[in-house]
Amino acid sequence: MPDESKPQSEKLRTRVKRLLSERKLTQAEVARKSGIDRSTLNRFLKGERDLTGMQIMWLAQVLGVAADDLVAGAELTDAARDALQEFAAATQRAVKAESERDQLMLEVEKARADLDAARAAHVADLEGRDRLLEEERARATIERDRAVREEREHGERTLALAKAEKASIEQELKQLRFQGIGERMSLAMAKSEVKQLKEYAAGLEAQIQAKTGNTVGIATLAALGGLFLGSGGGGAPGGGRRRR
Repeated sequence: MPDESKPQSEKLRTRVKRLLSERKLTQAEVARKSGIDRSTLNRFLKGERDLTGMQIMWLAQVLGVAADDLVAGAELTDAARDALQEFAAATQRAVKAESERDQLMLEVEKARADLDAARAAHVADLEGRDRLLEEERARATIERDRAVREEREHGERTLALAKAEKASIEQELKQLRFQGIGERMSLAMAKSEVKQLKEYAAGLEAQIQAKTGNTVGIATLAALGGLFLGSGGGGAPGGGRRRR
């Protein structure tokens, strides 16, 4: 075991000085970046004091080398070596934790990707259903409009037929009215002629009675009137002038 009171190996100081020269770093820059007091760093490089294990680790980080490589072959105090070993163990734990974190992040990313894919599939399914509903709604609207149009056209045709039937019935009624008027006029004319015949027959009967003193029956007068009318004699009803 090295003597804890003995300054750390010159190999460590020589290696630090060489790295400072290669990196073109000043003591002030190293002290500022590592957090080591500048006077402490200066005294270490002069061999007047040692660095703690933590300070060696900070110094190694600033110089860009592993702490184990920096102190390789150097005589360190037990405290410094224990600190370096603890730092190495902590580093391994940090690396392992970082690896586990990276693995967890990969799993999280995978889970997120799976979730996004499931969400996208669900959205696509919903959109597909919406499209189907829209198509069904459009077809239903077209069918409804077609049914309404056919019903309206049927109603219009039925109304047109009803109007035509009504017009035909009205025309027939008008013709029947005209026919009835004609028949009534014919009946009135017939009644008027019968009346005139009766008046004519009465006149003949009176004339015959006046001349012969005999009474002539209506049947005889009718027969005479027929013969008279058939011979072209005037005076009968409908035949022009009556003979006096």
